[in-house]
Parts: sequence; structure tokens; C-alpha cells
Amino acid sequence: MHPVWAWLTDFLGRAFGTLANPVYVKTVGGGSGGTASTFGASTPALGTAAGFNNPSGNMELGNLDASGNLLVAGTLTITPPVNASTNITEIGGAALSIGQQTAAASIPVILPAATITTLTPPTTVTVQQATAGNLNATVVGTVTTTPPANASTNLTEVGGAAVSLGQQAAAASIPVILPAATITTLTPPTTVTVQQATAANLNATVSLTDAFPNASPRIIVTVTGSVSSNTAIVAAVAGNKIKVCGFYVATAYSTGAITPIFTDGNGGTTIWALLLQAIAGTVSGANLAVPAPAYIFSTAAGNALYLNPNGQACEYSVSYFSTDAA
Repeated sequence: MHPVWAWLTDFLGRAFGTLANPVYVKTVGGGSGGTASTFGASTPALGTAAGFNNPSGNMELGNLDASGNLLVAGTLTITPPVNASTNITEIGGAALSIGQQTAAASIPVILPAATITTLTPPTTVTVQQATAGNLNATVVGTVTTTPPANASTNLTEVGGAAVSLGQQAAAASIPVILPAATITTLTPPTTVTVQQATAANLNATVSLTDAFPNASPRIIVTVTGSVSSNTAIVAAVAGNKIKVCGFYVATAYSTGAITPIFTDGNGGTTIWALLLQAIAGTVSGANLAVPAPAYIFSTAAGNALYLNPNGQACEYSVSYFSTDAA
């Protein structure tokens, strides 16, 4: 082989192949003889031609770049050794460094849908504690806590405002909505019915219409009892008349007639008299009533009402109301 061809074959083999994987170069030469040239000197005008065989079967010259490297057109595939270490310093012409956390300087990747689902944080977090004192955390957002069954909870704030027992200020109370039935039950009635068992156990001020004009108080009082001597059956009311709207007087005395009398004060003017005598073993009496505010008789203002049975026992029942001096 001509020395030029031997050198070119060796050069290409060293540049693109190894002893195990050589690059085979088919050289094409013509003529005989040659011109010896000094390496690095100008290419001589005449000499033995050396080149490459193109697909058409013609010889082509080999060209070198500015650095003296043989220009090769096409794709060069380099297979690095297995488990080779590679130092990546740039991606797309931009520098890459380990540890940086800037999105613009990071390698773009696409995660599988399942991985995205796994890495997506939940919208709610359930926190469970064993005791009331071992949860020490600041939570931002919505937290759903599941306390133990029958757990004791100390409620100190509602809506950021302190809550305390016993206070009665509306502004510091927990707002609630009551059922309609409860509101109906708690709504006070517009009218109140007052009923008494006896004449003495009603301690109230009752306002009525003008059925009892000038009454003080405007109620009918009934007193009952028995007398055998001159007795004040209705106490005096300062400045008021005692107006009787109903009475009943009875006796069991049968020996003779008796004359029970109502008087205006102790020993005062007789304002109503009765004549009674019972049949032996029976009771004799009389009663009379008119609808209030009418009345049968009355005392003078400020006087008590007396019943004098004239020495014999009598049972009585008197209904009255008191008014001013009118």
C-alpha cells in the first residue's frame, strides 16, 4: 500500500474506531508514483491523488476544518460504556446546578396522574388527640377534630369572642334559633286569669275595666263567719265606702224572733235590718244580691261594717267592694 493510504487509513481508524470496533475506509487511488510533501506545508500542485469513493463510484477529496480535523457529514452515534458517569452542566444551553429551588432554572418534567393525586395535599385534615393537653399545634384552614367518646370540652371562645358562664349580656351570648313551638310556649299571654282560693291569699293588683268605677281595689270580696255579738265583719278603709252587693244571714234560734242589723260603724246608724225566727230543729235566714257595680247598702267613707245579731248566734256571708267617697 502506498504510504499515503496507509496513513489515512490509520488516521480514520484512530479517530472513529477502536481495535475492537474499527472504522473501515475504502480508499481510491490512481496512477503510480507520488510526490513526497512535508507535513504542514502547502499542498503541492501535482502528485498522487487520494480521496474517498462516493455513492456514484467517483472519487471525492477529504476536507479538513480550521483545526485540521477531518470533516464528516452525517450522524455520529456514540455508545458510552455501561454505567458511565455523565456530568450534566447545561439543559437547552442554560446552566444547571444541584440544590437550587428556582422553577425557572429547573428541569421540566411531567408527573403521572397517580403521582399528582398522591402528592396533592388533602382539603381537610383530621386531628385526633389522646388527651386534652397533648395537642400543641397552630392550624390554618379547616380542621375536623374527632374527640374521644363522651369527651369533656372547655368552650372558651365563639367566633373569636370570649364566652363565660353566668353573664347575661346579649352581645356576649351564643346566638341560637328556637323552634316555633318553643317560641309559642315562651311567649307571655296577652291576658292573665287570676283565681284565688280564699279572700286573704291573693296578693296582687288587678286592673279591670270600669265595671267598678272609683273602686279601691276594684274587686269583689266575700267574707263569711258567725257572730253572737256586735262585730266588725268588714274593716274600715280610710277614705272609702264599703258597698255591699250581696249578703246572707241565717240563725237556728227558734225561741223567739231576733233582729240582726248591719250598722255604719260600731253603734252607728242601722243601714239594713232583718227579722228572723227559726222553726225548731231548722235554720231560718235571708239573702239578697245585685250585680256590681250596683250595691244594696254601704257605709260612710272611712267606717267599718258591723253586724249585730242582738245576742243570738248568726251565720253570715257578705260580698262587697270598696270605693272612694263618691
